[in-house]
Amino acid sequence: MEKYIIYNIPLRGGDTSPIWSRWDMAVGVKALLEKYELAGTWLPRYDALCNPDYTDLCLSLDDRQEVGIWLEITASHAEAAGVPYCIDDGEEWFWAKHALTMGYTQAERRRLIDVIMERYSELFGLYPRVVSMWMIDSFSADYMSRKYGIKAVGLCRNQYGIDGYTLWGGWNNLLYWPSRKYIWQPASSLEGKGDFIIYPVITEDTLINYGNEKGIWSTEVSMMQLQNLSADHVISYIRQLTEHTLQNGFPVSLVSLVVENSWDWGQLAEAYERQASHLAALHRQQVARVVTVSEIAGTYTQTYPDLSPAQIWYQPAGIKNPLLDSACITVCTRRYRARMRTDYDGTGLKMTDLRVYDEDETDPYWEEVSQGRFASWIIPFLLDGSLYHINGSSDAPLIDISSSEPTYLALRALSGKGSEHKERLCRLDEHTFLWEEERFTAEWFFGDEEIVIKTGSRFPGDTIGFELVCDCTLPEVSASKEGLSAAGFTEKSDLIKAAQIIVAGRHTPDVSLDIRSLDQQEILAGDWTALGEVSRLMIRGEQEELSLCLRPGRRPISFKEQTAAVWC
Repeated sequence: MEKYIIYNIPLRGGDTSPIWSRWDMAVGVKALLEKYELAGTWLPRYDALCNPDYTDLCLSLDDRQEVGIWLEITASHAEAAGVPYCIDDGEEWFWAKHALTMGYTQAERRRLIDVIMERYSELFGLYPRVVSMWMIDSFSADYMSRKYGIKAVGLCRNQYGIDGYTLWGGWNNLLYWPSRKYIWQPASSLEGKGDFIIYPVITEDTLINYGNEKGIWSTEVSMMQLQNLSADHVISYIRQLTEHTLQNGFPVSLVSLVVENSWDWGQLAEAYERQASHLAALHRQQVARVVTVSEIAGTYTQTYPDLSPAQIWYQPAGIKNPLLDSACITVCTRRYRARMRTDYDGTGLKMTDLRVYDEDETDPYWEEVSQGRFASWIIPFLLDGSLYHINGSSDAPLIDISSSEPTYLALRALSGKGSEHKERLCRLDEHTFLWEEERFTAEWFFGDEEIVIKTGSRFPGDTIGFELVCDCTLPEVSASKEGLSAAGFTEKSDLIKAAQIIVAGRHTPDVSLDIRSLDQQEILAGDWTALGEVSRLMIRGEQEELSLCLRPGRRPISFKEQTAAVWC
């Protein structure tokens, strides 16, 4: 398994007000990387490329370092490109309409890119291989690749609404070949692939960062310590997250760290030094290699020259955070992303997030301009557990789902008592996980295009069912009859019988989940139960034990013989 660590250092000049540029922090980070002999990727913004202090710093870096670009738009950058730039009263410079490339027309984006590339070339005698920013629209990334030959584009982690940037439903903590027309999703064909690699600027905690409104649970020291957490707590947590991430990513493990020169170095220096010391130890002990972004991009493109392989994150319990007994699996393939979670509290292993990628989809900002505070990339979903908030505090991690009001999928024993908390999750191989409860076991295999579940009962007479809980009183249901769609099942007592059951979302009807038995001839039965504000569809087979094939899709449902469809 390949294991890498990359260190990103965005450099801001003095353009923005209030000034988010701390020279002492830039100098301090440079000293740390030199002291611990660590590689780093420095990412100056346009105003930093026009500041003699920052240009001298970049030109004096040792051979372990590289210099790319931080494509955050500011006043001097827009002025140099001849692009209108005006922050009205009540607005902030970091709003999407000002700071992001998608806040400008295609013609303006080209001018903004051309002027920063020429400035970079004047200083370094070539064009950069790495361009990063919290969000960069797909048109701009494609333009930079075609004209300037960039090899890697850095984007933010998955987050919802922080600083006006929403990136939701993308691959977590992973390198990938992107879809050329929509870089927030992976390419599924050579014809639709971009000519550069996407990488995350920050590594997130896939367990507790999901649903957290402040997005603080990651490898970013400053975001955590600014929450008034002690340096000891921050470093202990980040060390464990770093080591867990390196151990549990397949086939490539990547930890990405970011250090913006925008904070009080006196407050943060101790934590950053301890982090640098830890990274140096991991590198020295050959646990992982600390490399530049260009180096890992080059290795990745040589190892996977065509398309990105499916990658599955397993974050077991044990990281020092407020949810010590929870674990999650995040499955990233070219077709879908799925999230499984257990809190080891007797409620089982639940699928709380499922969304589907479609290479035919185009970035909403390919041509459109973001004209307000927010810009959003949200991959269409069937399940999104982050919508359901149980904890009222935005500082605390939010539980994905509760038993009373979210939407999720799970296996259940339909007779006997519950699991009484005797639960265990373990990884069998790169794609397969074993879930054990008191009354049954289940093997989950996550393939490139489908998910296969095989259950085994521990007690004679026990029946295993597959549960869909919907956040509505009664979903709409249709069934086929002789190949034609027919409305039906309008009463809670109705029973579905079909060889194929398709679940689709009310709000995203083109996203669906095809549920079939592994035995193609077996008829599945599904019945409804009202649970207060929600309803439950329980699917069972003709045998006590259940074996299913789940296939996520993004096409309109076409009814065939023995098909039932559910909109939830």
